[in-house]
Amino acid sequence: MVFVGRITEVIDASSYKQMIFEVGEVWKGEGLVKRDEILLFAPEADCSFDFRVGELYLVYASYNNENMLTTSTCDRTAPLSEAQAD
Repeated sequence: MVFVGRITEVIDASSYKQMIFEVGEVWKGEGLVKRDEILLFAPEADCSFDFRVGELYLVYASYNNENMLTTSTCDRTAPLSEAQAD
């Protein structure tokens, strides 16, 4: 799934950050977005970074083996202002 979204809420959990995104444009996985907001998880690991409420991101996400939609900077997710053209 690839989309642009604005973070509306960040919740720190044990080993994941949970983020609620207001979804804008979707380039891949459009059928997976069933509403205007999605819940995304980011592991607290080497590829994580500080997601900020109100900021726009280009998000590359996929489902993990626990059926949670996840992303990280290793997946090329980045603030939209820093995203590179594909």
